[in-house]
Amino acid sequence: MIPPLTRIGRIAGKHGFRGEMNIALDDESTAKILKKGNFLFIEIDGKGVPFLIEGVSGNTAVVKLADIDTEEDVKSLAGNVILIESSKVKQQVTFSWDNLKGFTIKDTRTDFEGAIEQVEIYPQGPIMLVKKNNKSHLIPIVEEWIIRIEEDKNQIFMELPEGLTEL
Repeated sequence: MIPPLTRIGRIAGKHGFRGEMNIALDDESTAKILKKGNFLFIEIDGKGVPFLIEGVSGNTAVVKLADIDTEEDVKSLAGNVILIESSKVKQQVTFSWDNLKGFTIKDTRTDFEGAIEQVEIYPQGPIMLVKKNNKSHLIPIVEEWIIRIEEDKNQIFMELPEGLTEL
């Protein structure tokens, strides 16, 4: 039975004529998993097909897999997705501004308190749409204005410029 798999990149093309292939990783941190003796899965017809890694060189940009011995073999797989067992990938928590939805903003200088409805990304930087008493306020995310964040309470304490919430 094939374990759950996670995409780590794709086959970029051939390297030489002995079945070695160039790979393009989505995240370079997965390179350390690619070692001789481990399995790499290639997505073929929607399924992960396992191949034993026979060798890795060129800072993991070049991989040689068992049973892929010619440049024609590699050419037929070029562009295919490569996967590894999900249990071998350290899941990284990715930050998204959307994670702030539902947090409450509290101004430490005034009584302003409102809920973040969404975060918009503008060329000048991210701006929160904060609702208080059915009124919308646009508050830029400026690191210097943030006093503290209490993630367990979904609260962000800020020192907002005078008049910002009165617009």
